[in-house]
Amino acid sequence: MTNKSTNIQLKSLTSTISRFSAITFLVIVVSGLIYCVVALNGILDQSTYTDNQTNVNSASISVDQETINSLAALKTYDDNQTAKTLPSGRINPFSE
Repeated sequence: MTNKSTNIQLKSLTSTISRFSAITFLVIVVSGLIYCVVALNGILDQSTYTDNQTNVNSASISVDQETINSLAALKTYDDNQTAKTLPSGRINPFSE
């Protein structure tokens, strides 16, 4: 009798496995893809990190006076608000 009950349980287990085999396969494949993406992301993250990066102190940065004078001489947006006149015979295509 135990042989029959074992055989019935084995058939039940086999039918359950065959019923869910597609879902199990899909879960395994998706899990593998997720693992690959996470592993590649970690590899790429490590390859862009370098230990030899130097910290830039703001105290060591200096701008020479010539550059400061050049920047001060630039016109601002408000200074450039003069009326533009078109040559004769031309119309502004952007005006209505």
